Amino acid sequence: IEMRRPASVLRRKKKQTTVDPEPAIRPINTVPDWRMVRSSSVKLTTFKMDDIVKLNVGGQRFDTRLRTLLADRSNELFAHFVVLLETDLTEAKMPPKDAEGNFFLDRDPEHFRTLLNNLRFYVQMQVKQKVANGTNGAIEGDEEIRSTKSVGFFSRMIKN
Repeated sequence: IEMRRPASVLRRKKKQTTVDPEPAIRPINTVPDWRMVRSSSVKLTTFKMDDIVKLNVGGQRFDTRLRTLLADRSNELFAHFVVLLETDLTEAKMPPKDAEGNFFLDRDPEHFRTLLNNLRFYVQMQVKQKVANGTNGAIEGDEEIRSTKSVGFFSRMIKN
């Protein structure tokens, strides 16, 4: 006696689920990383002294004016951010930024808060001194920042 399988069993056996193999190359990230797209040839709009600069210092956010960061020429912040005033500013010259577009500084936020408050105080002193000297109270312009040499506020305090 020969037993035959029903046709439905044969059909089931022939039906196999096929799994598409994973593509050999998958996109890692659909959002481009800003460091990967940096182009040194694209000119950017230069900043002005009264522009607000957003900072990420050790994971904490600070907002201040560029004028405040450039108040003391002897401070390392001056050298770090004075490039923002250059007329031929490019992405390659820009200070590093975080994923949200804030300028990133790998420093202790508590110490930076003290430094920033001292720079703000120094800017206020500069304005008061200009008013006392009979000028309009405005702090020096962009051109003077780039060309004038100064010893710096904090170095003068140490000497006195």
